Amino acid sequence: MRGESNPACTQYTGRYIMDNLGFPRNWVARPIIVLLAFTILFFITSWIGLAFLKVEMTIARARVSDTDLSAGKEKMTARSIHEVRAIDVGLDEFSLALDKRSLTGKKLPTKTILNPVTATFQAGTLNVIMGPSGSGKTSLLNAMALRLHNTIGTRYRPSGKLSFNDAVPSDSVIRSVVSYVCQDDDALLPSLTVRETLRFAAGLRLPTWMSKSEKYQRAEEVLVKMGLKDCADNLVGNELVKGISGGEKRRVSIAVQILTDPRVLLLDEPTSGLDAFTASSILEVLQGLAREGRTLILTIHQARSDIFNHFGNVLLLARGGSPAYAGSAKDMLPYFSKLGYQCPQHTNPADFALDLITIDLQEAHREAESREKVRKLIESWDRVTKGKYPSASQTNPRISNEEIRNEKETSTGRPTSSESARDDQEVGSGEGSEQVREIATDSDGALERRLSNPAPRRSYHKNALATPAELGALVHKRASFITAFPLLLHRAMINLRRQPPLILARTMQVLGLAIILALFFAPLHNDYYSVQNRVGFIQEIGAFYFVGMLQNVAVYPAEREVFYREDDDAVYSVEAFLSTYTLLEVPFEIAACLLFGILADFAVGFPRTAEMYFVWVFSCFGVVSCGESLGIMFNTLFNHTGFAVNLISILLSVAQIMAGIMSINMPKLFKIFNYISPLKYATAVLSPYTLRGVKFTCDDAQRLPDGRCTIETGEQVLDLYKLNVDPIVNIGALAATIVVYRLVAWLLLRLVRTRWKSVVEKKRS
Repeated sequence: MRGESNPACTQYTGRYIMDNLGFPRNWVARPIIVLLAFTILFFITSWIGLAFLKVEMTIARARVSDTDLSAGKEKMTARSIHEVRAIDVGLDEFSLALDKRSLTGKKLPTKTILNPVTATFQAGTLNVIMGPSGSGKTSLLNAMALRLHNTIGTRYRPSGKLSFNDAVPSDSVIRSVVSYVCQDDDALLPSLTVRETLRFAAGLRLPTWMSKSEKYQRAEEVLVKMGLKDCADNLVGNELVKGISGGEKRRVSIAVQILTDPRVLLLDEPTSGLDAFTASSILEVLQGLAREGRTLILTIHQARSDIFNHFGNVLLLARGGSPAYAGSAKDMLPYFSKLGYQCPQHTNPADFALDLITIDLQEAHREAESREKVRKLIESWDRVTKGKYPSASQTNPRISNEEIRNEKETSTGRPTSSESARDDQEVGSGEGSEQVREIATDSDGALERRLSNPAPRRSYHKNALATPAELGALVHKRASFITAFPLLLHRAMINLRRQPPLILARTMQVLGLAIILALFFAPLHNDYYSVQNRVGFIQEIGAFYFVGMLQNVAVYPAEREVFYREDDDAVYSVEAFLSTYTLLEVPFEIAACLLFGILADFAVGFPRTAEMYFVWVFSCFGVVSCGESLGIMFNTLFNHTGFAVNLISILLSVAQIMAGIMSINMPKLFKIFNYISPLKYATAVLSPYTLRGVKFTCDDAQRLPDGRCTIETGEQVLDLYKLNVDPIVNIGALAATIVVYRLVAWLLLRLVRTRWKSVVEKKRS
């Protein structure tokens, strides 16, 4: 203990006081032995728990239907492509780089994630991005959807042009028109059923002019369309709650995104982790969505041969983000055949293409050969995109002038007679005429010319969006706070009610610690030893700082991930999310603190007055709430929960030491920081109320030579610890700390979610 002694004790040494307090000479060795015993006991208890206590999994409600409609084989009622306004997405020299800085702030060499890519993704067909791991497939989708998250040490630098029907869209148009389905399904709440998930998503995402019944009807239509009718009343589930299958989860994620009828749908590895049959059914569903006139762009790592036949356009990316092919899937094999790479007859075209652009790292000579092969493929495609190839009339005189004219018209976007005749039947198919296909097959350079000038989608029924005004009309706003808050609160209550462990995490930590403290300190007396007991019990209020943080760690990270995904989709605001979280948090904290007040005030033995009860309850609530706010701050700044907990633990430990009991005299810098700690004010509130007016006694062995006790009144204890202050002022300071901590948590969450967006918009402007 640091600080000056009481004047009554100045003439006695510390050893004399320790002897009078009854400490034995070997008082240092005994705690070490006890600590070792507790450590061994905890290890043995942990081993018993891990070895013999099994974790039970909750089983979701069973299916009631005899048929499995969720297999994805039911027919989709696709609308005609003429009924929607289709959008072709174009990339013109689109590239992506990453700037990184070290921990010291030094700028590291810029890393190229994606080399310039020029490609066209057409509506009404499946547009597939293929490539090995590390080729930049996901990064390309993230860049197209404006999902690049910059941090302090990293900054993405996209360049080039992204266009919708040859018009450059604004960021607000991109976020409104483009929907993004991530590779995992973290945005789904495990304790909601499939129908509830879609209904809440419809209420949050669909426009306010739609009634509740209309939104529910839209959710039911999408549920049937995605083949989820049979599992509509099953829980989504997670690792601990058994729910729907992986393929059904992927369908739910896609269904949530198509509720708003997006024009462009991006999907990152929609078949990853699924068996062949489920993956095929997912792609059939996606093909049905594409037939409705949407522009679907998906990354895929490996596709079956029968699935490959459904691909429209293919973009092949080699490792390092270099394009090796970008064009029609039907033209891919002829193109590689012209380069001398013939696909065997019974080989999957997708596997063949991936093998061509993959570097074999197993042996040195095979690595060198494959690197050289990939380099030549990249250079060949670069020559195609830049138009460095011989003309068709020079290489093949058998081609007539009429064929050349038709080929040029196809390349420049002017329709040939054959295309115009069949455009009403296959709008957006992305296929050229048979005449041009014969040229591509029989002549040298014709295929390359057609690939280097992909024909844009032509619309003779005005079913394409082109002008900035038309694109700007698609912009939608986030759901207002009035709309989003009751829906989020209802959804969170259902999710919490169906997860009893979360309810226990919210209540039992405060109550459990209160019971332990009551058993340890009760009953309080007025003898010489009770001085330290009373002060020690006040000091233990700091333990609830950790309790608040742990309660946050148990709940917040999972809800944060759901909010991040929905915030990327511009569904609702930060204020709606944090208000929902706070409103659900506070009642549990109040209930737990009320129980703690009963144990602290009545069981331990403090004066049983309403004022004392309120002081204990409010102090506990303030410390727990500030711990929750700190958890929000650090779990927002750091996505890694373990790392955030480590940092918070250090901060909370230091704050507990500086609370006023274990450190009395501190350097000025520490005192300044202590003014923002709720433990300082909680200790300053509890000490006067619990110690003023208390008289202490001592036995003959503990008396001073003059016959007096070393400590006789509670005021002497307050003077010793410099806690003889006005408690009312500190109650107000603690209340202000509660509010300020939560406001800082809100500010950090808002900055983290808006800073990267402003950076991206600045770069694009």
